[in-house]
Amino acid sequence: MEFFLSNHQFESQTSNIPIFRTKLISLGDEGVGKTSLLENLFPIGLHYSNNSLLFNGQKQISWFQLQDNKLIQYSDPQLKMRVRELDLLSPGTQIGFINKEGTYQIQINPGIFKKSLSLIFNNKSDGKSWKHRLLQIIKKEEVDQKFDFNLYQVNYPIITEDYGEVPLQLMIWDFKCQKSYETPNFYFSPSVRTVLLITWKMIAEDKGIENLEFWLHSLLSHFKNENERPNEKKMFSIYIVGTHLDELTRDDDFLHYKINRINRLQQVTHRLQFSLPFEYFEVNSLEGEGIEELRESIIKNVMEHGYMKNQLPPSYLMIQSLILKLQEGEHSQPFMEFEQFKKEIRQFSGVHIEEETIKEALDLFHSWNLCIYFRYSPISDKIIFHPQQFFSLYISKLYQFKNEKFFENGKTDLNSLEQIWTKSIWFDAAIDFLESTHFCFRTFEEDGLKIIFPSKLPLTNPEIVWDEKHHLEFIRILQFNFLPKEFFSQLLVSLHFSFFENQIWRTGIFATTPDFQLLIESHLDQNRIAITFRGLTADLGKEKIEVVINKIESFQELYPGIIISQLTPCFKHESQDSQDLIEILDCLKDFDNDINHRKLICSQQEPIDSKQILLKAGFIGKFERFGFFFFFFFFLCF
Repeated sequence: MEFFLSNHQFESQTSNIPIFRTKLISLGDEGVGKTSLLENLFPIGLHYSNNSLLFNGQKQISWFQLQDNKLIQYSDPQLKMRVRELDLLSPGTQIGFINKEGTYQIQINPGIFKKSLSLIFNNKSDGKSWKHRLLQIIKKEEVDQKFDFNLYQVNYPIITEDYGEVPLQLMIWDFKCQKSYETPNFYFSPSVRTVLLITWKMIAEDKGIENLEFWLHSLLSHFKNENERPNEKKMFSIYIVGTHLDELTRDDDFLHYKINRINRLQQVTHRLQFSLPFEYFEVNSLEGEGIEELRESIIKNVMEHGYMKNQLPPSYLMIQSLILKLQEGEHSQPFMEFEQFKKEIRQFSGVHIEEETIKEALDLFHSWNLCIYFRYSPISDKIIFHPQQFFSLYISKLYQFKNEKFFENGKTDLNSLEQIWTKSIWFDAAIDFLESTHFCFRTFEEDGLKIIFPSKLPLTNPEIVWDEKHHLEFIRILQFNFLPKEFFSQLLVSLHFSFFENQIWRTGIFATTPDFQLLIESHLDQNRIAITFRGLTADLGKEKIEVVINKIESFQELYPGIIISQLTPCFKHESQDSQDLIEILDCLKDFDNDINHRKLICSQQEPIDSKQILLKAGFIGKFERFGFFFFFFFFLCF
């Protein structure tokens, strides 16, 4: 008869254990040196003495680092005493992987006249990370990196006052070519519990500054300024890192040019109103210059984060161990039914853990990027226990050049998708996950079911044809402090379900029915979304505009740094040839004044007719005092 501890018995018999863990995300354009920087900062693999190296039949301790296609061996954990390096792409080099009970071994046989290596990992997770990286290096076929990333964990040893030497668990995300695609916001977006490295190539000069400005601007949509919460501990750190320091000329003007770079950076942050705290470093990844100082700063700041040393219940740690064990195993798919996962926990731990406790733990581990789980959604009956495998099998393949033939104007069908993904019992689950997170959506057309991926939609606008019978027009404009392109992609997916019979492209959607037409367009260069309604009745116009506004508000919760104001055109007299934009809230405030005492003016220095402006924006009714204060109160809340 099997005996299982109850959740209560298990928790009462075991003390909580502090966790030192954070997420490290590297952002920047292709070729700026993100991967080299990460490999120098926190090399994957052999940090502890229980990870050993067989060399000439004798066991010894070594530390290793991967740089491009080179494997570099060191005799010290600080990676200063270089022993030798191996070119993994040299003729005759062979690499084998052996997964034994309790260990993970990588056998490297270099070309002729070089000695072979056997790397033995007691930590299988480290061994798996090395295997993934080595396979990427030695692949002979052309790899499409339009959507590619490395996800791996490094356990970096640190000394703490209370606990002695402990592993700082770093979940590292190394993205490739991010500006060329839109990532799923639900998982890749920066969040708290994060260290962000924003890299820029200093020798690129103006182009480098331009690319850096893009990434800084992007961060503004995801983070609120911590200075607004002075009593709370910081939850993230931002670093701006200049790379390729070795390619800059070292002469008498070197310090002068560095000051100029810092001044330009200050000008950029001032222009963007980038008030988030950050630190600036310049590094030479090739020779390690500036790396140690940057590493020490990261560790110091991370240890001051508010979540560091959080204690997890033993049940959480048991669930974490199971997820890691599942990731180490050989699984063809990264999915598991929640009910099956509960059984796995019971078999793995001998403990009965309450369902709510499991869901709470999965919630936390989702924020750690250890798994993917949406507790309050229709897909809460499934989990993805291996995120990287999921993205490799289902997202990366969508962006491979060889699969472009399966898409037409951003659309594909189930048969084509089966060829891209390979049919499995989890095929529908993969679509469900991506659709629930607004990465794609299903739509029924005359020739059958289609799946639309907004990031693959055409950039060119279709011809917009307005129906003359739709004589009533309302215009509303949403002004963002920053409008991320993935924000609008998510909005397109959501709006598609609200307005059928529509034309859709990368930057807009045009819905047409017998009763109304609705055009929604994004203007990324102006950080605006414009809504134009034309129809037969004012009530219908108000209703449709509110649908769009409500959708935008719901997505705003995912971007805590975004601020939105509502505007409407202020037309000059009867002519609409030129127009100003005016905030609706200001117009509402001004509406109660006599026309001769109104302060709002157009560019012609003439008072505006607030009533007409509000009507034009879709505010209908007689504008009696009661109604006005209703709208005024609503927008103050907004």
